[in-house]
Amino acid sequence: MDARRRAYIWSGEEKTIGATCMVAWDKVTTPKHCGGLGVRDLQAQNQCLLLKLLHRLHSATDSSWAN
Repeated sequence: MDARRRAYIWSGEEKTIGATCMVAWDKVTTPKHCGGLGVRDLQAQNQCLLLKLLHRLHSATDSSWAN
C-alpha cells in the first residue's frame, strides 16, 4: 500500500523507482509541525485502531462490539 502511495505522490503513476522520489519516506510521514509533509503512516495507524478496538472490547460492556 505504501509503495502505491509513494508512487502516486511522486509521479502520479502506479509504480515509481527510487530515483524519482525527492524526499525520504520517513520525512514524508513526519507530522507537519515537525518539518515533514504530514502523510499518515498506515502501519502505525492500523495498529492504533486495532488497539482501540481491543480496548473497547474489554472495557465497554454496553457496546455492540463487546456484546
